[in-house]
Amino acid sequence: MARIFLVDDHDVVRDGIAAIVDRSESDEVVGSQASLSGLDEALLSAKADILLLDISLRKGTSLDAIKALKDRHPSLRIIILSMHA
Repeated sequence: MARIFLVDDHDVVRDGIAAIVDRSESDEVVGSQASLSGLDEALLSAKADILLLDISLRKGTSLDAIKALKDRHPSLRIIILSMHA
């Protein structure tokens, strides 16, 4: 079972992805939030395996945070979500 954490600044996107994952028997959403603020602690407490991360957040890009996230959570798999080509 994959434990998935969602970060997207649009509620409808987070809710929609969570609804899709909820239909899966093998995966579960263990947390979600709208920004990178407090993400390290949230990932630790949720014991997430996968982070679905929006590339464009209201307070800037998440690209700068990826290396730091991988350094602090080496086993975490990160999937970037984007509406940009």
